[in-house]
Amino acid sequence: MSPVLAAVMSPSSPGSAPRTPPRNAKRRVSATQAAPLTPPKRQRKVRESADQLSTPFLQEAEVRELLRHEPVQPSPPPTALAVFMNENFSAFVGNKRERLKVAMLMWNALSPNDKLMFQYRALELKEQYETAFEKYQLECEEYRKAAPFPVKSREALCKRARAREQKHKFQALLKEVSDRLKDKLQCCRIGGWRKEGIPDGQLQLPDVDFDFFAFAFRPFKPKFFPENCNADTPVVSLELSGKEAAAVFGTAKLRSGSTCAKFAVSGLSATYRPSTRSLHLDFGTEYTCRL
Repeated sequence: MSPVLAAVMSPSSPGSAPRTPPRNAKRRVSATQAAPLTPPKRQRKVRESADQLSTPFLQEAEVRELLRHEPVQPSPPPTALAVFMNENFSAFVGNKRERLKVAMLMWNALSPNDKLMFQYRALELKEQYETAFEKYQLECEEYRKAAPFPVKSREALCKRARAREQKHKFQALLKEVSDRLKDKLQCCRIGGWRKEGIPDGQLQLPDVDFDFFAFAFRPFKPKFFPENCNADTPVVSLELSGKEAAAVFGTAKLRSGSTCAKFAVSGLSATYRPSTRSLHLDFGTEYTCRL
């Protein structure tokens, strides 16, 4: 070893300060010890896929489940006739049906010794298939154990995510409708001086989807008229009491008043027309004295 190389590799040399470890040496060791269970490429793929999905309704475990590739089952091995046809199919003339007919005639015309070569190749492919199938079964078992929850298909997970996203959207729309109902409950003078009240009112909502209508009034679906209604029904209506309307839109949204009296919605009727996608709400109010 050269003197220069020995001086570099030695921990300290005479006449020079001892070498100190780099500042991030401890950090490197801790990062190595706390290495994640999944490789960095896998983690980056999870993050990129979560960004591409662009929806907050897929949980982290579900994103991992979507990215996890299920083991692919190997294809069944071909028979001796299939091996013969695959090797000579391009040499035949005609369309697909004519080629198959010619291949069957040629296969039947072969002697047992000539068929033996293709049968041997088919046997080799069968042994390879059995080995691959055993490996596939082991991979399936590991896949089931590694799943954070019972294994579900990609379509089922996407369906759950879409359902949660639609529910969140409908809840936001229902809050907007409740705020508009609250704005309608404005005290005004009715009759003489110092007589206040909230007149009966109505609210017209355009461009309302039938799914949102069914979601908003889902606790009172038995009150739908007609009962078995859908998006093709001409008109759907229902009558709700004050408490039932409060259960849909919220108690605070259906109350208003002044220092002397309070008012609340005593009843609400909803009429929905799927053909025009319009929802019409009629409400009545009741008066309660605070004094």
